[in-house]
Amino acid sequence: MQVLLSHAGSDIKPFKGYGWRSMQPSHKLLEWLNMIDPDIEDSNDAPLALLEASHTVKDLIVVTLGPPTNVAKALEQDPSLESRIAHLYMMGGELTQQRLCLNFASDRAATRTLIDTNIPTTLITVQLSAQVVIDGIFLDSVKKKSCSTKDNGTIAATCALLPKMYQQVNVMPTLVNQGVAKLFPSNRRWTPSQNLRNGFIPWDIVAILVLSHPKIFDEWEYHKAIFPTCSNPPGEPCNRTMTVTDFHQGLQLPPQNHSGIVRIPHVVKNETNTLNIMMDLLNQIAAAQVEEPRLIW
Repeated sequence: MQVLLSHAGSDIKPFKGYGWRSMQPSHKLLEWLNMIDPDIEDSNDAPLALLEASHTVKDLIVVTLGPPTNVAKALEQDPSLESRIAHLYMMGGELTQQRLCLNFASDRAATRTLIDTNIPTTLITVQLSAQVVIDGIFLDSVKKKSCSTKDNGTIAATCALLPKMYQQVNVMPTLVNQGVAKLFPSNRRWTPSQNLRNGFIPWDIVAILVLSHPKIFDEWEYHKAIFPTCSNPPGEPCNRTMTVTDFHQGLQLPPQNHSGIVRIPHVVKNETNTLNIMMDLLNQIAAAQVEEPRLIW
């Protein structure tokens, strides 16, 4: 992360937070992955930074692109944080009661804690994100448009990510997308991208666009979201499911109390248009240096 921020000429300082040791993963595989490739030591810096920001930023909006552990830790340390977050956007959630997404499965307890607060919350689910796919043709366009040195000697900062993005185009259709395709029952409203077999799902960018470009998404509805607790054996982790039901007071009407209620956009209006917006977004930030940084994958 620090390498990429430096490449973009940003002085943003990323804060370390909590890792596997402080999460409640709902699958043994996630614990095994941590044993093979251990996390860095836990740090309370990220929760403290969030708490500090909540006292200085009016109408604070929080976006989680990974497990929501750090936000839950901040709330645990200062419960009054709940009243200072105007809206919480969480990338995660699965709507067919099948295997939960990695973000929420990594820490179901933290996810449940946040959804049960009175913070207005929007979920960017698997079923929404997989309606958009980046393929090799899109990356070729990015490379042609943004990664040739311009007259002023600059290229787009996103060019540093191209090697990894090409790698994901080759790997993700088999590694991830085959499983994602099973989360789209034929009798439900969601339709996955036709390119699901040819590229990767730009999870993080879709989540950011839900916040920055809400009009390109449709069928925004409020739902009850439940992460069942464990009865046998007691405690966490339990399983990789979540239950989503209709909100009885009206699908489009915001609730008076947000506890256990989430807002979900269900449909990408036009995948091509969404990809064009992504292209523009990726081209906006010029690299601080022409030479691409050496990244280790």
